[in-house]
Amino acid sequence: MLDLLIITKRNNHGKYFKKLAENSRLKIKLHYISTFSPFNPLQLFGEDNVGKREVCQRQLARKQKVYPRLLSIYAFKHIYWILLYLSVCIESAQYHYLITRNKTKRIALWNGEKLPYHTVVKVAKAIGIPIVYFENGLLPNTTTVDFNGVNAKNSLPRLPQFYRAFAQHARTQSEIKLYQRPTHKKRIPNRIITLPKKYLFIPLQVPNDSQIVANSPWIKSMEQLFSTVVQAWQESVMKDYHLVFKAHPSWPNDFKHLSISNHKVLFANGNTTQELIEKAKAVITINSTVGIESLLLGKPVLTLGNACYNINNLVLHADSSDTLDEMFKLLPTWQPEEAVRQGFISYLKHIYCIPQRWSQAETIHFTTLEKRLCGEDEYSRYLDSFEHQLTNELSLNLKKTVNV
Repeated sequence: MLDLLIITKRNNHGKYFKKLAENSRLKIKLHYISTFSPFNPLQLFGEDNVGKREVCQRQLARKQKVYPRLLSIYAFKHIYWILLYLSVCIESAQYHYLITRNKTKRIALWNGEKLPYHTVVKVAKAIGIPIVYFENGLLPNTTTVDFNGVNAKNSLPRLPQFYRAFAQHARTQSEIKLYQRPTHKKRIPNRIITLPKKYLFIPLQVPNDSQIVANSPWIKSMEQLFSTVVQAWQESVMKDYHLVFKAHPSWPNDFKHLSISNHKVLFANGNTTQELIEKAKAVITINSTVGIESLLLGKPVLTLGNACYNINNLVLHADSSDTLDEMFKLLPTWQPEEAVRQGFISYLKHIYCIPQRWSQAETIHFTTLEKRLCGEDEYSRYLDSFEHQLTNELSLNLKKTVNV
């Protein structure tokens, strides 16, 4: 039996996974995704236990961000849906055939929230095969490897008391230098602006990213993010602050069309993210990793979407416009609890994150990763301990409820 079946495209991630297999003592097989993979035609019909419609709905939502005009035309949208559904049906049958014929303890893939990997996840779960998810690291120069999922679905504990306890063992933090994301080739270079003395920083995200499509329940676009934050700010006690927005470097649109006739609302697309965080009073984000980078730099963070760092006393969170208005009242004086912040950062750096960025992985990366895959690292021990503690707390609370 295989220890790991890796399903990947022939791209940079595929090269990384090949290097992983070459540097591991585990029994690993790489399957490169192909249009002409075999499948059982009977799998195309019958009950949909995979959730093909859900897969298609998410993919359609992502494509509507890229081609809003085209997919607003009913005929094009309808044709695209039919072709997409047929494609997902065939892919589901292909992955079912692949997984059932390669006996494996676990499947590995990248992200799992986008096609074709979203289909792989659905099929593997229907069959009952565990999955390990790979993604860019939550901290600079790291990689994420998680058995639950990525981003808001990852296995990080969400209880502040866990990080308070861990803070007692927190190790010294080294100087922080954030990773600078490459700028999209279609973006016109932007000038660096002089930043105001008092401002809130709002980083925009990639509109069709799974972080927005899957993990942002009430903010569905960058236009909505802009208008929602501006409106809440105009009605808040922080009107004397500026708002500084920055478009995501990987998106071709710089969003300057959103600018309004208010000299206190600015775009700083040419400034570095680190500078924008360091000089800000606070950072408002849907669920970007810029939120974690802001915590690294000791800044208050307000999230508007589902995020793995939505932890009480670590960040503020608004799940509606009304809640956002309330959070604006707290922002002028609110600070994250230092013990929770230190514990969270230390846990990420020394326990959760795999050292070194996947594209620059060397021996220490693969050694640590193999321990993770085998359940032999500190992360696995902490996770088992946390789940045991959580089970005991839930059991105790249930007994108290029954007694009452």
